[in-house]
Amino acid sequence: MDLRDDILYVDLATEFDNDALIARFAQELNLTLRVISPDEQVDTQRLRTDDEYAASVLVSRITDVYSGHGELVTETTAEVVQSLDATAIPPALDEIQPVQRSLSHPRFYRDTLGNPVFEIRVDGEVVEDLIRDSSETIINLSLEVGTLNATLETRREVDPYIQYDLGDDVYYSLKELDISQEDGRIAAVSQSVEEEITPSSDEEKVSLLLELSHLTQADVDFLIERSAISPDDVFALSDGSYQNLHFGGTGVARVERLAENTFSVKSIETMSLEEAISQGLLISEGEYLEVSDEATTIEDLATPVFHLSEAYNPQRAREALTELFAIAEAHPDKLFFAAAGNQDSYFYEALQQLAAEGQAQPSNIALVGVYFGQANTHTDGATFYFHRDEELYSASEATAAMSGIAAFLEARGFNQQEIMPFIEQELMEDMTLLSPSGQELTVKVSVAHIFEHLRHLNVLPKENPQDDTSYYFAAP
Repeated sequence: MDLRDDILYVDLATEFDNDALIARFAQELNLTLRVISPDEQVDTQRLRTDDEYAASVLVSRITDVYSGHGELVTETTAEVVQSLDATAIPPALDEIQPVQRSLSHPRFYRDTLGNPVFEIRVDGEVVEDLIRDSSETIINLSLEVGTLNATLETRREVDPYIQYDLGDDVYYSLKELDISQEDGRIAAVSQSVEEEITPSSDEEKVSLLLELSHLTQADVDFLIERSAISPDDVFALSDGSYQNLHFGGTGVARVERLAENTFSVKSIETMSLEEAISQGLLISEGEYLEVSDEATTIEDLATPVFHLSEAYNPQRAREALTELFAIAEAHPDKLFFAAAGNQDSYFYEALQQLAAEGQAQPSNIALVGVYFGQANTHTDGATFYFHRDEELYSASEATAAMSGIAAFLEARGFNQQEIMPFIEQELMEDMTLLSPSGQELTVKVSVAHIFEHLRHLNVLPKENPQDDTSYYFAAP
């Protein structure tokens, strides 16, 4: 199997000239830009006032993020396919169709807080041009078509209120709260600064409410040894729930381990929901809306925080997916595997809306993401997910791995119409994830040890392509 003939990679070329790219952006933005090394200390105050400096830092950060991207993608495919077929010839880096020239419409601006933002598009029409004359039948798009932007956050709005969903009602509080599922009581945690303690004498004994999930048995043994707690008061609960421990009667607190033999303490008081509301500890959503604007403050950050917002985020997903699907529809004879995104790429609702409007996802394209757990997955609209246990930690790597599986199946004689159904039926299993709105979605996640599983299947295509029965598996 020769991957040089099977897969076309439309990606950022591994060796690209940052200076030339930044020079092009500088001309289009009418700004003087320079390359900022990742090792160079960023001047936060200058970011707030100097547009050319801020734009230089942002453009340099983006090129740093994607530096070596093409190499990562091709190496991932090669590792996957060679684990399935040791004789496979890996793709060559110089065969990547460089997507740099598709980077268009650079824009620099500041958000409402004055944070610098750089925006860029991966132009779908240029991507389609790179594909049009290709002979390869599998197209790997380990990038997102559409608009992405990067922000260097030097200021942020701080809302001191914390939202709590209590059944059908939403409440807000200025305090950190825990709601007991058993008796409906609320544990109100003080917002005072945490105190680091190393218990050493009877004078330091306090009444503690211990969160066992944060303490090891060694921690408990240490506290007992230093006379901080009585062994009779320690009960190991498998669910990690709170357990009262007797310390001497100076209050109730939560203890968390900070370091060896060092713990943080927060004072706690408990009350009923009704008491919390009557005391003003909890306020209704209506009351919150009346005071939230005045309560919100602006915080200046000592160190800027870099945020990358990808093309398939909820605000831009419809436009980006429409552009992506148009590429696949223009090439029905090819299979497309496209990265589903890594940062807040929640586009399940956009897919549903497009389908309802007659723009359903084409059958020859799969969006590929990584499954980190039911409530910890950064995209909710992927066609296929690789489980994180496969050690594929980005959508780019997952997409490249899926392209490798498709190439392996194609080499075994599978035609274009058979590959996607086979992957779904034989290599995926149903799992659930929670969308940002809290909706429980059923998604397709790779079976355990998927590559070993596929290798042991020793799979061949159906003997009769028109046969609707299962695939034929040769004897191992």
